[in-house]
Amino acid sequence: MSAVETASSTRVARHTPKRRYRPDLHGIRGLAILGVVLFHLFGNGQVSGGIDIFLTVSGFLFTAMLLREAAENDGKINFLAYFGRLFRRIFAPAAVVVIVTAIAGMLILPYTQHTQMLREAVASLLYYENFELINSQLSYDAAGPETSVFQHFWSLSVQGQFYLVIPVVILALVWIARKRNQPAVFWVGTVLVIVLIASMAWAIIYGAQLQDEAYLATTTRLWQLAFGGLLALVIDHLRLAGGIAIRAGLAGSVYGRLHRIHL
Repeated sequence: MSAVETASSTRVARHTPKRRYRPDLHGIRGLAILGVVLFHLFGNGQVSGGIDIFLTVSGFLFTAMLLREAAENDGKINFLAYFGRLFRRIFAPAAVVVIVTAIAGMLILPYTQHTQMLREAVASLLYYENFELINSQLSYDAAGPETSVFQHFWSLSVQGQFYLVIPVVILALVWIARKRNQPAVFWVGTVLVIVLIASMAWAIIYGAQLQDEAYLATTTRLWQLAFGGLLALVIDHLRLAGGIAIRAGLAGSVYGRLHRIHL
């Protein structure tokens, strides 16, 4: 590689998120799990914020990982390794749950529910269960004999769609950055801001009209993934004193619990 190519590659990779172990993410995931549990126990139809946190964390991790890899490796991503990790960590365990649940459903549920259940099993395996639920006019907070046994796969479907699309988006933006000899962070950040604003606006509009559908839709959840991605881009440059960071975290948690929104 010539000196000019090396300088260009260095410029494209400038300010990309650093690779580091973040133990704080485990605590955030714990809060997300707690939020989901509390929602189903005491939610009364109000969002706990647990799913929002999971989606934000996914946006944070995958944006940082893929941008770093593409920017530092001449615009290339090892798709075999990427999808191999996804298969081992997400698809394989989820497939076991779906198959076992489907078999149990065939044995336990009435015959009249088998067709819809199998449709949702396929939708869950292929990560479009949220669209299947919308098309089936199922409410996420429904309870009773008609409740889908696979409805909780809707959020994993949103994540799966994101995992499939985000590497292509990152590659395209890194390619543009290389062509223009600019930091890839600039292009990725610009697109994430646009997605965040557009998706949040749509979530407000859609939620005011069809709340149940808006809750499950991918388009109304993209802003959370985009917010996580933006946070990944700037977190290395944020500096908060320990006391301020703790108080800010507690204030955010309390605010989220006191100002629950329907989405």
